Amino acid sequence: MPTRKLDASEGSVSAWLVIALAIYLVRVMPWAMSELWYDEVITLGDYVFDIRGRGLGYVFRNYPVANNHILSSAVYWLWIRFIDFNVTAEHLVRAPSMALGALTIALVMGHWRVWLGKRLAILGGLLLAISPVFTAYAYQVRGYALTMALAAAAVSGAIEVINGRLWTGQVIVAATMLLLPIVIPSNVILAPVLALFIAIVLWQAGQSWTQCLLRILPALLASIVGFSYYFTLWEAFLAVSREPSGWPSAWMVAGNLTLALLAHAGLFAVTLVGAVVLCAGKRHARPPQPPFDPTLAPAGRDRDPVPVDAADSSNQHRQLPVPPGVAVGALTLGCVAVTAAVLLAARPGQAPYPRVFLVLLPPLTLAALLSGRVFAAIQRWPLMLAALLVVANGFVWERVSEAVTDAQLRRGATPNNLVQQYYRGADELRHLASLMAHQEWMENAIVVTDEYDFPTFRLYWQLAGGPYGTVIAINRIPDGFQVPRGGQNLWIVARNQEVAAGLYQRVTGGDADAIRQNFNRPGGLIEVAAYRRRGLFLPYMPKPPTIRKDLPPKTKNLV
Repeated sequence: MPTRKLDASEGSVSAWLVIALAIYLVRVMPWAMSELWYDEVITLGDYVFDIRGRGLGYVFRNYPVANNHILSSAVYWLWIRFIDFNVTAEHLVRAPSMALGALTIALVMGHWRVWLGKRLAILGGLLLAISPVFTAYAYQVRGYALTMALAAAAVSGAIEVINGRLWTGQVIVAATMLLLPIVIPSNVILAPVLALFIAIVLWQAGQSWTQCLLRILPALLASIVGFSYYFTLWEAFLAVSREPSGWPSAWMVAGNLTLALLAHAGLFAVTLVGAVVLCAGKRHARPPQPPFDPTLAPAGRDRDPVPVDAADSSNQHRQLPVPPGVAVGALTLGCVAVTAAVLLAARPGQAPYPRVFLVLLPPLTLAALLSGRVFAAIQRWPLMLAALLVVANGFVWERVSEAVTDAQLRRGATPNNLVQQYYRGADELRHLASLMAHQEWMENAIVVTDEYDFPTFRLYWQLAGGPYGTVIAINRIPDGFQVPRGGQNLWIVARNQEVAAGLYQRVTGGDADAIRQNFNRPGGLIEVAAYRRRGLFLPYMPKPPTIRKDLPPKTKNLV
């Protein structure tokens, strides 16, 4: 019996999901196995390890700085005890975040195809799996992976509401919007985005404004209730909010957000802009009497008022209650309006960090993918070609950003934005701490680092057996600190000779220019060891320590 050759788009979504998850693991695993960076160490040390034994409840009542992503810290509090405090296996420590990232990809490919169709859902999963924005935060011991997973679930709930499954959709939206502010307070900005999305689409589908308002109330009320948790910590919350932090310019934040959208969505960023322009220039007439009325569902049952589009059986997506451009425009309008409002409300010189807006990544991703239904030409491309373009975009952006970051690090900068992270994939501080333990240089040693390297190096110093209190951050030099006689045993961890000279000058009070000019000479510094982007420096001595070549010992469990 003759058989028809199937196009790749007609294959199993499950098979493509396996491919997407494999790409995701290949992308994030090297970063997950790298050393824990500044914010992760603070999260573990201040909230997760709980050395004083105050219990899980203390995580929910301790908010000294914004680093405590409360709900995420609680997850890690439980997880770190499940793995018996094995912080030497960084990928194991970060496993909850990586799992949440994988669940987000599965949600996009499994549920969003209700609107996207099989082909665009597959491309969406691949887009997230290789995205230099999504993957850069989906592995960290922070609240970003949980934020993006809950936000994706909230978008799914909004889709259910629009499709007429009110009970299911409202429960999902309310639950996720209740939890999101408890992860990070600023996550509350997703609520007005979803509200605008649901209201505009239903109104264009023929619903009255009263009905539209009733549909969006659960999202708004749940976000208010979730955010009200911080009223129980109001003094601490106000103190944190008053601390000077952020970027000096809102325009810089807007520029980085635009760059991140291009890096994340690639070709779909172009179609997104095109779809918004087309939607803005075209008037969409509302039906005189609403044919799309989810309130007519029988009591106690969910009903799907959106008929299956039989014209595209291979993609198996449902016909939207409005043209795709309207849904794209509604999502984009909500994200842009909320972002603009937040940036305009920011205090001068204290614009929010770009990562604050990661909660908007899922709705923008849906908008970008839906724009592929506006420009049907994309759906006529061979799926393998489209998939290769999506993967190539993420790969090229990551390689370019890595090269630019490396160049900036060599100049002493510490880029940290949605496209670049100075700490991504780093293992220098872990290696140098282990090297000092192996070479038996820890005895009587005092190590000076900059403020960025301090938490990470101190963690691995202690894991390697180094004495507590002998690692000093340059911005927190203890009162009465005295440099060892002759500078012996005063080690400096720095990116290069110039940075090391600056740190040494701040400790000793000498002439920084003279220290730089006398490198490898009396009055200057010598580099004892170098590894990738870091080096170990000592004050000049005629016979510096030499490195033995035998293998270093394994680090121990800190706890």
